[in-house]
Amino acid sequence: GFDAISAAKQLPPQAAAQIAAARSKAREAFAKATAVTDRAIEICTKELAALPKAVAIQADPKAKERRDQLRNRQLEARFLRAQLGFEQALTFDEKSNQRAAALDAASALFGQINEEFRGSVAGDASRYYQGRCAQEVGAYEKALTIFTSLTNSIPTKPEFRIWAARAVRRKAECFIAIGKLDEAITSCQEWLAASQPAERQQSEWLEVSYQLATAMQAKLKDGQAKPAEASRYQAESRKLLREVSQRPNDFQQEAKAALASAGRGKAAAPEPKNFDEAFAAGEEAIGLMNSSGVAAKLARENNPEAVEELQQQAAESREEALRVLKLALDMADRQTPIDKLNRVRYYLSVLLLDDKKTFDAAVLAETIATKYPENEFAPSAAKVALAAYEQLANEARAPQHGKPPADRAGAYETGKLTELAQLMATRWPKAPESAAAATLLIQNALRENRIADAESIVEKLPAESRGPAQLTLGAGLWSQYLRTTAGQREAPSESAIALRDKAGSLLNAGFQAARKGGELTASSAAGVLYLVQYLLATGDAKTAQGVLEDKEAGPLALVKEKAPAATNPFILESYKTALRTYLSVEPPERKKASAMMKSLDDFVSAQGGDSADQQLTEMYRSLGFQLQRQMKELNAGGQQDKAKQVAAAFGDVLDRVAKRPDADTWRVRVWLAQMNLQLGQGLEGKEADEYIDRAQKEYQAVLKTAEKNKKYAPDEISILGVRMRLAECLASRGQYDKSIEQYAEILRTKPNMLDLQQAAASAFQDWGVAAKNPEAFNKAIRGDLPQKDGKNLIWGWNRISIVADAAQRKAPGDNKPVTPEEQERMARFEDIFFDARYNIARARYLAGTVTEGDTRQQELDAAKKNVEQMVRLYPDLGGPKWKAAFEELLKQVNQELNKK
Repeated sequence: GFDAISAAKQLPPQAAAQIAAARSKAREAFAKATAVTDRAIEICTKELAALPKAVAIQADPKAKERRDQLRNRQLEARFLRAQLGFEQALTFDEKSNQRAAALDAASALFGQINEEFRGSVAGDASRYYQGRCAQEVGAYEKALTIFTSLTNSIPTKPEFRIWAARAVRRKAECFIAIGKLDEAITSCQEWLAASQPAERQQSEWLEVSYQLATAMQAKLKDGQAKPAEASRYQAESRKLLREVSQRPNDFQQEAKAALASAGRGKAAAPEPKNFDEAFAAGEEAIGLMNSSGVAAKLARENNPEAVEELQQQAAESREEALRVLKLALDMADRQTPIDKLNRVRYYLSVLLLDDKKTFDAAVLAETIATKYPENEFAPSAAKVALAAYEQLANEARAPQHGKPPADRAGAYETGKLTELAQLMATRWPKAPESAAAATLLIQNALRENRIADAESIVEKLPAESRGPAQLTLGAGLWSQYLRTTAGQREAPSESAIALRDKAGSLLNAGFQAARKGGELTASSAAGVLYLVQYLLATGDAKTAQGVLEDKEAGPLALVKEKAPAATNPFILESYKTALRTYLSVEPPERKKASAMMKSLDDFVSAQGGDSADQQLTEMYRSLGFQLQRQMKELNAGGQQDKAKQVAAAFGDVLDRVAKRPDADTWRVRVWLAQMNLQLGQGLEGKEADEYIDRAQKEYQAVLKTAEKNKKYAPDEISILGVRMRLAECLASRGQYDKSIEQYAEILRTKPNMLDLQQAAASAFQDWGVAAKNPEAFNKAIRGDLPQKDGKNLIWGWNRISIVADAAQRKAPGDNKPVTPEEQERMARFEDIFFDARYNIARARYLAGTVTEGDTRQQELDAAKKNVEQMVRLYPDLGGPKWKAAFEELLKQVNQELNKK
C-alpha cells in the first residue's frame, strides 16, 4: 500500500488515470492489512478474557507476563489499525465525503487509545494522529489545539520528544496554511532553541527547520518582513535550507530545489566589509553551488530544459565562492575565530585543487591538517593536501620538454606525501581518509622497493582497518613477483618463491577482513583477484574457487552486483581468472568453464567495435600465457599431475576458439599453434611431445597455405615469426641441430632480428644442458656459423649484448626531445642487454656444472666474475627483475664453487 501511494506521488498531475489506479491499489492493500489487524485484535481480546482474574494473576508471575504481552500486542494492533484507517483515508480525493468519513473514523480510534493511555508514548502518538486527521480535513484551529497540547510542556525523554517535534512541524504547517506566519516562526524557533545539536540533525527536527525557512521565505515574498528582519530572514532561511538539504528527511529534495531557485534573478549582494560578511557570503555561495549542482542532476530526468541554466548558476556560484572566500582570508586578523578561518581555508583548498592551482591548495590544506589536527575538517584537509602533493610529485617526475626529469625531481613533494600520509594513518587511523593515505604510503614504498617499510606501515595500522592495506601491499608484492619472474625459462628462485608466498599471506589476510563488510575499492578488489591467481599458482584451485565465488567479497560477486570497483578491465580479468579456476579444479568444472567462456564472448562483443573477434582471440591468447606460467609453477612445485590436468582442460578452450568464425584465418591458426606449443613447454615427457607435435604440424600447415596463397599471411615478418616458432618446436623436442638450422635459414635474410638471435642463442644453451655439451654453451655465448666477412651468422649472447647496448644508448641530438616511442625503444633494448649479460654468466655457470677439473673451475670463476662485473658497472642491475635474477645466479655459482 505504501509503495503504491509513493508511486502515485511521483506521477505528474496530468496523469490522473494512473494516479487513481495507484490509489485504488493502495486502498486494496490497506483493506487487506486492516482485516489481518482486526483478526489480531480479536485474538488478543479473547486470550485476555480467558486469563484468570486480576487477583489470581498477581500471584502467578507467568500469567502476569502473559497478560502484559497480550496487552502490548493488542495495543500495537489497535494503533496499527487506526494508522491503516488514516492512510487509507488519504487514498480518496481530497474533498470527497469518503475521505472525511474515513478520517473521522480513524480519529475516533486514536481518541480511544489516547483516553486509555494518556501520558504514555502510545497516548501522545495517538493524540498527534488526531491532530493529523483534523489537519487533513482543513480544521486547522482544531488541529492547532491538539498539536499545542503536545508541545505546551517540553518533554525530556527522547521517545516523547520525537512526537513533540512532529507536532511542532504540523503546528507550523497549520499556522502557515491560515497565514499566521509570525506564530509559525516563533513556535519553530522556540522548539529548535530548546533542542540539542545532535537532535537538530534528526529528520523530525530538520522538518521543523524546513517549516521555519518556509515561513520566513513566505514573509519575504509577501513583503510582510520588516527591513531589519529581511536580511536576517534571507540569510537564516538559506542556512536552514542548506542544513535540510544535506540529510535525509521528508523535505530534502524540496530544500535543494528551493536553494537552487532562490538564486535566480537575485540582485547582487553588497560587497563584504569584514571577515564575517565575507565568510557568510562564501558559505551562501557554496550552498547555492552545491544545491544547483544537485538540482541540475535531478532536472536531467524531470526538467531537461532547466539543466543548462542550473549548471550555469552552479558555475557562477562557484566563482563567487572563490572570490569572497579569498576576501575572507585577506580580511582575517588575530580576532578572527580560528574555526571559521580554517573552514575558509578548507573550502578554498578544495576549490583551488579543482582549478589546478595545486600548490596553493596543498599549502592551505596542509596548514589545517598539521597545525589544527583537532579541527573537524583536519582529516578531509589532509586528504586534499595528499591529492595536491601527489599531483605535484607526478608533474615533477614527468619528462620536461621531452627530456627526462632530474635525478631528485619530485623528492620534496614525495617527502611531503610521506609526512601527510603518516600523519593521517597515525592521527586518524579509523577515518576513511586514512585508508587512502596508507595505500599511498605502501605504493610509494613498493615503487622504491622498500618492502620492509611497506610492511611496517601495515603493522602500525589498527587491526580493524588493516584489511585494505594488506590487500594493497599483497597486490604490490604479487605484481613484483610476476615482473621479476616474467620470461624466465627456469623455475622461480627461492627468493622469488618467498616473495610470492609473502604476497599470498597478505592477500589472504586482507580478503578475510574484506569478507566482514565494507565496500571494496578498486585496488582492494584487484587484491582479491590476485589472491585467486596466487592460489592457482600454488595448486590450490579449490580454495581459489571459494575466493572467486565468495558472496561477500569475491570477484564474481562484485561483477554480478555491478559494484563501483568492477570496472571493465576488472570484469575481463575476473572472467579470465574464473575460466582458469574452473579448468584447474579437480575434476575440471567444464560446465562452469563453458559458461564463463560465453560470458567472455558476450562481454567483449558488448564493448562494440569491428575488432571484437580479434579482441576476444587476443584475450584467449593472454589466457594461454597465464596457463603456461601456471603449469610451469606447478611443475616447479612438484605438482606435475595438476599441470597435466590444466593442460588437458585447456583443450576445451582451444576447441571453442577453433570453432569461431575467424578460426581459419592466419591469426587464429597461428595462435592455436602457439597455445599448443606453450602447453607443451609447460609439461614434461610424452604429454609435452603431444602438444608440441600438434603445434609443429599446425605451423607447417600454415606455412604451406601461405606458399599457395600469397595474401594469406599479413606480411613477410609474420611468416618469419612462424618459422621462428617452428624452430622453437624443434628445440622443445630436443632436435636442437634442426632447430638451429631453421634459425640460421631465417637469419640469412634477416640477420639483425634481435629476438631471433636471442632464440638461437637460447637453443644452443638448451642444447648444452640437454647434451651436457660445453661447446654448445660456448656457441651460445660467442655465436656460430662464420660468414665471408668473418662474423658469425648466429651472434651469441656476447654480440647481442653489444648491439643492444649500442642501440639503447643511441639517443636523438642534444636539441631533440626524447619522444615516448623512443623511450619505449630504449627501454626494450636495455632489457635485451641485461638479458644477454645474464645469460652469458648463466651459460658459464651451466658449463661449469657439466664439466670437471680445471675447466669446471674456470667456467664457474668466469660466471662469478661476469656477475660481479655487472654489479660494479650497473649497481641497480636494470631494476628489480634482473637484480633478483643476477643475485640468485650468484648464489647458485657460489654454492657450486663451495662443493668439494
